[in-house]
Amino acid sequence: MNEVLKAAHLARVARSQGRETTVPVGDGRALTLHERPGEAVGGYTWPGGRLLAQFLLSPAGRQAAANGESPTEAGVIVELGCGVGVSGLAVAAGHGANVLLTDRSPECLALASRNALANETLIPGAVAVTPLNWGELTADGVVALLDDPDVVCGKWPARGEGTVAMVIGADVLYTVDSIEPLLSTLIALTEKQRAPVFLSYRQRGPGEERFFTDAKVAGFTIEQVSQSNGAGGAMDTVYLLQRVGAARYRKASTTNDA
Repeated sequence: MNEVLKAAHLARVARSQGRETTVPVGDGRALTLHERPGEAVGGYTWPGGRLLAQFLLSPAGRQAAANGESPTEAGVIVELGCGVGVSGLAVAAGHGANVLLTDRSPECLALASRNALANETLIPGAVAVTPLNWGELTADGVVALLDDPDVVCGKWPARGEGTVAMVIGADVLYTVDSIEPLLSTLIALTEKQRAPVFLSYRQRGPGEERFFTDAKVAGFTIEQVSQSNGAGGAMDTVYLLQRVGAARYRKASTTNDA
């Protein structure tokens, strides 16, 4: 086997076996997360996920998220497009919060479940997973979303008792087509509880900024709360969205999932 073919073969083997990465969660502790970069878009830890986790675990993040109170007192944190679970599991470990990890990808949900179990001793609260296609959730469907997930570890809130305390998403704005279904899902999740939304974002293509214009129309205020320089001069930013008004935004008839 020549060197080029050997290198390609070893790369394929590495992708199939996956790899491990660590994410600090405070007090000298760190999550160990299994990644499979070749398996799904969310099969590895994106930079925005690390930035969002870092911010939410900081004093400023805690203050912005829950006015200085632990999110575990308020209900369930819902992560959209969880991938391997970096942001949600970091919050579960660092805050002791109940976290619902959602994704459209069965491969990502399997990875997130595996990572939750592998780090169970670091997680005081409960972690559950469930598939979620953006654009399909309604405000009335949120109760069912919280009532019927697959619980991975910990004691999940009793049926009818779960409420959305916070919504988080890392690198979820990577196509223009995702704007309408993502915003529709955020509207549904914040319709009753008015939970804060934290999104990390790196611009990758033209038109993505339309999300923020549409979010304002939908009744959200938007505040930049953290920023970090990435590789090649790219900028990762965490935004806080707060629902303060009635939604005047109406999605198109088509939906997209993520």
